[in-house]
Amino acid sequence: LENTFFWHRSVADRRHVFLSCRPLGTVGSVQTITAAVGQNVTLPCQVLNYNGTFNAVMWNRPDLGKNHYVFLFKDGHTDPEDQHDIYKNRVDLKDRTMKDGDVSLILKNVTFNDRGKYECFIQRETNNTDTDNNELITSVSLSVVPPAALVGVGAIFGVVMFLRHQKKKKNSPPPAAPEPDMMLI
Repeated sequence: LENTFFWHRSVADRRHVFLSCRPLGTVGSVQTITAAVGQNVTLPCQVLNYNGTFNAVMWNRPDLGKNHYVFLFKDGHTDPEDQHDIYKNRVDLKDRTMKDGDVSLILKNVTFNDRGKYECFIQRETNNTDTDNNELITSVSLSVVPPAALVGVGAIFGVVMFLRHQKKKKNSPPPAAPEPDMMLI
């Protein structure tokens, strides 16, 4: 039982405990996002069939262990209590109102240590007080490259676009000669 979380509410201390367990095939393919060191990056997560009601959003990285998470937003606030230290003051929701179910995460000042698999979960409201309805919404793989690598890709793209433009310009017929002005006397 690995990789889906369940919240257990302890009446004594009111802390949330996360466990991981997800049946195989719950989520489709993992989306890969590439960011350069020092950039801010958005990890996308869109809740389908969003009805405006869920209790919490959690982003985690399975390789960080069960006791820490990347980001937790519950009851309208972030909860930094068990947030992994490397993410403190570096992550937030793209839109805290979660308009249209957008619970994408913004990760600021990307480092090589940020590379890996991220999982986005929501906890839906339920009428049954004994069970919480927790769902894995998406998995995102973050690839981190040196700053120059991203610039290099951009430069290659620019050169290709320039060459295509030049080729189109060369193959297009010359503009028609302007007609002489005629004066009526």
